[in-house]
Amino acid sequence: MMEEAMAELRGEEISREPDTQINLRASAFIPEDYIDDVSLRLAAYKEISSVAEELQLRDVAEELRDRYGALPEPVMNLFAIMSVKLAAKKAQVARIDAGKGSVNITFAEGAAISPDRVMILLKKNKGRIKLIPEYTLQIALPDEMLSTAAEAVKKCLQELQ
Repeated sequence: MMEEAMAELRGEEISREPDTQINLRASAFIPEDYIDDVSLRLAAYKEISSVAEELQLRDVAEELRDRYGALPEPVMNLFAIMSVKLAAKKAQVARIDAGKGSVNITFAEGAAISPDRVMILLKKNKGRIKLIPEYTLQIALPDEMLSTAAEAVKKCLQELQ
């Protein structure tokens, strides 16, 4: 925040990434029986939330695996959602919501998404991806698994870059 205020005072343009909200309908947390010490668990959450790149996210997952053993499902879900969030922030996505059989990607107003790329994406995935009102892409999913939704969202965002 301080850096943004200083840049604003200098008259520099500030690029603000939206705080992407994600609802992929999955339990994503660090269970007490995985990291029983509250301060260590909070430190792990802080480390996960401060990650800025996919490679760093993988490193944090590996570090947890080394320290505490195999990642339980809720922790794997947390990493999958954080991976989606990283891709979504780069693409200026405001929110991602999973529904029954689909996931919606809503872009922030002013997102720099090429209309040509959107049209190519829609033609390439005819019937599977739709453009619906309010800057939203709706992706039909074959199942309701988190991994399916996460991969579909990341692939879609990657194709729009």
